[in-house]
Amino acid sequence: DIFEELRKLRHPNIVQFLGVVVQNQNIIILTEYLSKGSLYNMLKKKHPLDLQIALQFCLDIARGMNYLHEHKPKPIVHKYLSTRNLFLNGARHLKIGDFWWQRLKKASLTTDEKDERIANCYSMTPKGTLNELYDTKVDVLSFADILYK
Repeated sequence: DIFEELRKLRHPNIVQFLGVVVQNQNIIILTEYLSKGSLYNMLKKKHPLDLQIALQFCLDIARGMNYLHEHKPKPIVHKYLSTRNLFLNGARHLKIGDFWWQRLKKASLTTDEKDERIANCYSMTPKGTLNELYDTKVDVLSFADILYK
């Protein structure tokens, strides 16, 4: 079952999936609460990141994505990795979230065509704008874009 698979994912740089509630055609995804918000909001405040913190964030993202990409029996490809779905925990480390959306969509829980593209078009990779098959390389390109920012 897709939900059990997602609940089993455990890593310090991955937002913990707790469960899902399906009511009518609405889906509510339950995850751990990260009160510090997203990296996007932090960068939007235009406070330059200390080099030490920036390097820590890079390592956090790399470790989390490596965990997803090394998942067995099949790698988990995020597809929409961006500063909007990287969340800060209380210890100033990043956790990757929103990767489960595609897995839930494949389980045929979404019905609205508008939900087809979750990330805004500015953070999508060139391959993400096409309706092609994805592999882990799409996440590597997104990671490079985050490092650039």
